[in-house]
Amino acid sequence: LTGNGLTVHYGLGGGPRSAGTEEKNKVLLKEDGWFVLDSGVPLPATKEEFLKVLSNVEIIHVRASDSKDMEQAMIRKAMMDISVPQNTGGPPASGVEECECPDGYSGLSCEQCDTGYYREESDVSSGPLGPCNSCPCNDNQDSCTQDVEAQQVVCVCK
Repeated sequence: LTGNGLTVHYGLGGGPRSAGTEEKNKVLLKEDGWFVLDSGVPLPATKEEFLKVLSNVEIIHVRASDSKDMEQAMIRKAMMDISVPQNTGGPPASGVEECECPDGYSGLSCEQCDTGYYREESDVSSGPLGPCNSCPCNDNQDSCTQDVEAQQVVCVCK
């Protein structure tokens, strides 16, 4: 998975494979089993790194072959389950996380800035995405954003 300038790789469930045998794999979108490469060395992905990627997934990479003597590889079916906060008639989702967010943050994992707050991407001291800071617009804003080049916060007034 690639997102927000970071790529995480999945590394659980491997083992020897048999030619001509169909294989089914299920990968949970939790940080367990995922790793980042640091100068070619695999290191376990932290929850912050994993959420950084998940907050803006740009590419889903799927390796279809894993040895040079394979003659054929095929991806037949790929699915991604989602969860919504209502009864859909389907089975309940498992492994869904919903956090109680501190002021200024929102989202199931507190990965977004709440209304009236902006993300300060240049300050990664508190996490890889940067903190959510209150808009300095005297409560007259619909929203605000940080202009990184001009190094100032731009208010979108009501």
